[in-house]
Amino acid sequence: MRIKLIDPALKESHMKHCRKVVQTIWFPRLSLPVLAALAPPEHEVAITDETVEALDMNETVDLVGIGAMSTYIPRAYEIADTYREKGVPVVMGGIHASFMPEESLQHADAIVVGEAENVWEQVLEDAAKGKMKGIYKSDRPANINRIPVPRLDLLKRNLYMTANSLQTTRGCPFSCDFCSVTEFFGNTYRFRPVEQVVSEVQHLKERFDAKFVALVDDNIVGNRKYAKELFRALIPLNIKWGSQGSLTMANDDELMKLARQSGCVSMFIGIESLSETTLRAANKKFNRVTAYEESIKKIHDHGIMINGGFIFGFDTDDEGVFERTVEFVLKNRITLPTYHILTPLPGPRLFYKLKADGRIFDYDWSKYNSGNVVYTPKLMPPETLQEGYFWAYHETYKYSSIARRVLHPQQRFIQRLGLNQGYRRVVRSSPDGRVPRFSEIFNKIPEIISSREHITATLEQAAKGAMETSSKIMDFLKIQIRKIGSEPVFQFDLQGVLDKVSARKSWRKIRLAINQGAETVVINFQEVSAITPRAFKVLLLKKRMIKRYRKQIKLINIDPRHVEAIREMTGFQVYARRSP
Repeated sequence: MRIKLIDPALKESHMKHCRKVVQTIWFPRLSLPVLAALAPPEHEVAITDETVEALDMNETVDLVGIGAMSTYIPRAYEIADTYREKGVPVVMGGIHASFMPEESLQHADAIVVGEAENVWEQVLEDAAKGKMKGIYKSDRPANINRIPVPRLDLLKRNLYMTANSLQTTRGCPFSCDFCSVTEFFGNTYRFRPVEQVVSEVQHLKERFDAKFVALVDDNIVGNRKYAKELFRALIPLNIKWGSQGSLTMANDDELMKLARQSGCVSMFIGIESLSETTLRAANKKFNRVTAYEESIKKIHDHGIMINGGFIFGFDTDDEGVFERTVEFVLKNRITLPTYHILTPLPGPRLFYKLKADGRIFDYDWSKYNSGNVVYTPKLMPPETLQEGYFWAYHETYKYSSIARRVLHPQQRFIQRLGLNQGYRRVVRSSPDGRVPRFSEIFNKIPEIISSREHITATLEQAAKGAMETSSKIMDFLKIQIRKIGSEPVFQFDLQGVLDKVSARKSWRKIRLAINQGAETVVINFQEVSAITPRAFKVLLLKKRMIKRYRKQIKLINIDPRHVEAIREMTGFQVYARRSP
């Protein structure tokens, strides 16, 4: 049979990839070259990667195979429908078809669910007889020890940044709620024999004069013992390589040293969020925010460029997340940052959770490319999330930001600059975006303020003018902020000790919030453990401030004994603490 294997291009995207940019940043996926290598010799196989070359659908073929992720699936369906109209049978596989087989089967004669290596031979036999069965499901993970050398020779090699790709591991030991890798690979993490990987690298060097190799693993450092063995074996081969891994690699000095010695020059790392709360909720608590800066520095110190991935739109993300993230990227000189809108891809837990909650409003799979909002975020409107995403990209890839990130002593300066220039071209094709309206409120109001006074134990003592205690309590006031509902109503959650200094700062923060557009500011005293007499005076006896803002301030969780007095003194809306 004459078999045509097709990797579809994106049908729609905010960020356009011209051929020049593709040659700067793109390398091929391995699924189709592996299937080509598994085809028996009596078949004639060709591969078209539509991202780098045009697809000729007028060629005479006997079978078409298409692999696609969700964002590519509309184009995959379009191609499949065209071939089937011509009478050419189509088999479809990949992550989307595996999780949505019934949908995909409407556009194909057969669907491969899961890893195709176990069923590919049967698919070809049935196709040759004209009797494909509909759905082929692999009943076990593929034995990656037996995977042949991919047919990279079938690709238009000169159209990629590098066409020298290989895989050393499959799957990931972690299970993040938003990621389809673990679900697709059956919650397994497997690795090839090191000697097999070395042999394949040697093949790439001998046949294609490979000097840089893309190790297309989902987490190459998921098993440190294996990674160390692999890196030791790569050292004599004198290559440069890049891959994907977790930030936990920085915890192991020996692993970092071996990565550098073996030729590692770049690593995609999913940093995702600067919030511990967010990471815990996403089941990615192995990322420790407090260790980020040290880990990033250690990786940089070993000469490894970081392509850092960040996600916007988690349920704990407020409108300040874009500015915070961009500042973090610039401060820590993330060489090649990529931003992503949280996307509920079919398969992972996130998809089913948001679907059950009725929050997904768009099932156009072409928009599931991590650049579009397809669900209702919790703490901001969809439009704000979309515009903040665009703004973050434009802010990060303007020339002054590139300079801050790239101009430092790390090696391979020309390559780092070239990659950034390629991404800049892509970013400039997208809408400008803008900083969300309330970003400054979320970024300037939260603070932990150290106590500088002797502390009285209760508001009642302060109200009576009680003398300050003689022993100083070393404590603090923590101010957090959140937006309540869809209107510009903001709640200050206070925790700890309120003294004169923190009371003054609180007033300044209230003014800031109102000046930035807050219609109402709610002050929550639920977790306030003590208030000093001076703080009491600052809060409640500043008549000019009170007169100016009394209609916009609401106090909640006040001791019931003092509600009426405070209300009468200030004119604020005051609400008592509920009994437990």
